[in-house]
Amino acid sequence: MKTKIFIGFAISVILVVFFAGCATKVNNIVFKVKPDNAMLERAAKLKVYEIQPVREDRKTFDTYTKQLFQEGLKGDPIQVNDVISVSDMQKSSNFMMLELSTGYLSFNHGMSDQIDDKPGNLPNDNESIKIAQSFLQKNNMEPGNLKEMVPAHVGWIRSASFDPNTGNEGPVRDQMRIVYFSRNLDEVPVIGSGSKMIVRIGDNGEIVGGSRRWAEIDSGRELKLEELRSIKTIIGDIESFLKREMELTDKIEINNFILVYYDNGGKYIQPALAYEATITGKELKYSYLGQTALLQNPPERVGPEPVSVEAKKMLKTPSPKEKPPTTEKD
Repeated sequence: MKTKIFIGFAISVILVVFFAGCATKVNNIVFKVKPDNAMLERAAKLKVYEIQPVREDRKTFDTYTKQLFQEGLKGDPIQVNDVISVSDMQKSSNFMMLELSTGYLSFNHGMSDQIDDKPGNLPNDNESIKIAQSFLQKNNMEPGNLKEMVPAHVGWIRSASFDPNTGNEGPVRDQMRIVYFSRNLDEVPVIGSGSKMIVRIGDNGEIVGGSRRWAEIDSGRELKLEELRSIKTIIGDIESFLKREMELTDKIEINNFILVYYDNGGKYIQPALAYEATITGKELKYSYLGQTALLQNPPERVGPEPVSVEAKKMLKTPSPKEKPPTTEKD
């Protein structure tokens, strides 16, 4: 018997997908809705926040190790530049990592023991949130301003057995719950790679892993309406990005705009516009969440980096000497 693992995610994943050889170049971008002046006027009342310096060191790492692994980790910490990590020599799935410059913390503690042939004895959504909040509080991981942290979603990790000899699959079993916390500022959601906390919960409410990417901020700098880009510029920027990065799709429909704060894990949290789109290719249709800058001179880039010409060529041109990889259901 083998086991397949399924993970339920809460946050929107930003993808740039190429349909090599299965669609024509996109020539149809439809804006079902567009940003308006009322949205810009509201954006002008927001702020640009600067991330405060993070003061983490080896002592912080040792403190987290003692808190999260009371039985200890039987391994020697390794530091490369400003990242310290340690794996348990007796149980490799037990692991902790701390990035000193950003305070990003990630750990696994007994996760491998949760995947078995029985459903987990797991808490419901509300219980999971309370357990996660209690864990963060107990280990001094909560933010300085508790009002900023909000439960975003409760996901799951599931498994199913698979017999490679017969091709038969067993029932899907819930093995862990995943509680996601995000940040709200000025009643506006913060998106991006920063400002997130994740707690994974196993049998009987046991904490089996998690991560924390959260830094404190200053009081913020107020904006002026003239600092914002025009609606025409915003729409033109979105069109250019989608035509350039998704050039082999058939049709793109923009369905919604959302005023957000954007935190890319850098030095600032700034206002931005998120947009929801439906991407249609010859053989595929999916939802996409993109972002574009609101400020004429944003302190940091908003959204993903452009894909290089070389990468596009590699994605579009399969190697004739290589066979496509087979998928093994592990």
